[in-house]
Amino acid sequence: MVPSPSLTSSPRRRTGARTRGRRGNLAAAELSGVGYQFFEVYAANVRKVTPADVQHVARQYLGTLRTVIVQPQCRTQVGGEGTRP
Repeated sequence: MVPSPSLTSSPRRRTGARTRGRRGNLAAAELSGVGYQFFEVYAANVRKVTPADVQHVARQYLGTLRTVIVQPQCRTQVGGEGTRP
């Protein structure tokens, strides 16, 4: 039996689930030692990051992208000299 949409998608039910999820996140933050303010502070810090900050870190840690293509030699016979096609 498929549940009625009015029972599964009511605004009150969705809000309750969201509130329980937030409470769980706050509790987890407290238990892990970062404090209940962690999510607000984290979001504020993420908003402070500029495109220039991202570019700087990318250049520092990623450097120049280099691609190497390796092609093994083909052998004409077992134990013979390799030749390229």
